[in-house]
Amino acid sequence: MKIECTLDYDKIMANQAAPIFLAVKLKADTFAASARPKPIAFCVVLDRSGSMQGSPIAMAREATKQVIRNLRSEDYLSVIAFDDIAEAVIPLQQISSKQSAIEKIQKIDTRGSTNLTAGWMLGRDELKKSPEGVSRKILLLSDGQLNRGVIEPEQVKRVVASGIEIDRIKTSSLGFGEGYNEDLLADLAQCSNGAFYDANSADSLPAIFTEELEGLQKIVCQNVRIRIRKETFCESFEQLGNYPVAIQGDGSIEMMIGDLVSEEERTLVFGLEVLPLPLLPGGHSVTTLQGEALIHLEIIYDQIGEKEIASKQFAQMIRVLPIQNPEEIKINESVIPLISAQRAGKTVEEVISDLDHGRVEEAKAKIQRLRESLSRYGSEEWTKDARALLDRVMERVDQGNFNSAARKMSKYSSRSYRNMSSSTVWTAEVEAPTFSKKTIIKTPELSKEKPDSNQNGESQDPHI
Repeated sequence: MKIECTLDYDKIMANQAAPIFLAVKLKADTFAASARPKPIAFCVVLDRSGSMQGSPIAMAREATKQVIRNLRSEDYLSVIAFDDIAEAVIPLQQISSKQSAIEKIQKIDTRGSTNLTAGWMLGRDELKKSPEGVSRKILLLSDGQLNRGVIEPEQVKRVVASGIEIDRIKTSSLGFGEGYNEDLLADLAQCSNGAFYDANSADSLPAIFTEELEGLQKIVCQNVRIRIRKETFCESFEQLGNYPVAIQGDGSIEMMIGDLVSEEERTLVFGLEVLPLPLLPGGHSVTTLQGEALIHLEIIYDQIGEKEIASKQFAQMIRVLPIQNPEEIKINESVIPLISAQRAGKTVEEVISDLDHGRVEEAKAKIQRLRESLSRYGSEEWTKDARALLDRVMERVDQGNFNSAARKMSKYSSRSYRNMSSSTVWTAEVEAPTFSKKTIIKTPELSKEKPDSNQNGESQDPHI
């Protein structure tokens, strides 16, 4: 795996505190053409509750059929349907007759309430029957409207998170219907290193399932983790992504990134608050000519080769150099599109929360402050992805039309911007960002429904 760590500013004025941003770019190796993909264990957990009636259940059935059509003979499949209870429509097995399996799917129809946790747990139990070492994944097809069994979202999230921690089961979520719960479905994907898709376009389903199946078959970097420890001149840091975090015994943090597939590019951005950096007489750095230590970064992962799996480790001290001459301060323009996009994604997440609580003016102010901050980067070309997202959200807020469709677009976009993976299929009804290499452009604009009746962290760039 290729790893690059780049600051937006690697030099700042001495004796002045300043915020700077670090971009960590990961690029997985190419899957060896001679390597034969290992079998996978795939479980579709399909919501057949009454709220899925009509187009949502029809699309979910078609999605499941596409999974069956694309499985290889050596792969394992289970299909769980849930309403008040969960049922194994197809227990885990290697499919001998795809037509017979498809006929079983066609008979699934809506009924009852939504016991999502029961469906997910039965799917987990089926996948645990798969052979040791097989990649396991749950694909959750639902509107996420909890009303039976475990209905507290945080409890459901803990159950799903335990799947990746204990049984190495990832969960990807597809939201069906105009009223799907984007918060819950996005959180379930996020806590288990899966993907979240808006699945309201039939055109998007083939690409989604190709991505999900090939992703399991062509993993080249497994169990990627990033450990970060503050050093002397870093007052604080935060991730702009949304990866699960665990606090280590030494006070450092470990972020669980998950797996990378063949040639996937993933970017993580961190905001660092830098303490004033002193200079010795003569303008020399106090410690080294390379600059003062901010954070220690360690990346640990398993590299999957043709014949073996090897444990890999990368470590780097991130430093910044204090200077006296402001003309020496130069921006590293190559990472500005990445940093600005993730800053926009995180800000939009905060804006959604503000709007949910009726804090409309606070939401507008956050968007405006970030716009002004991004303008200091210079060229608008560097920040076009970030500005496109901010402008879309601001337009709907200004119009008083931040309805459920706009909220779904904003939530989906925010998570995609913060995850920033080149392998993700973009399924939102707006133009895809440039970092998303696999895109499906659907309707050019959001639906113009009436506003919902319940409409209801800033950092500045270094200054000299």
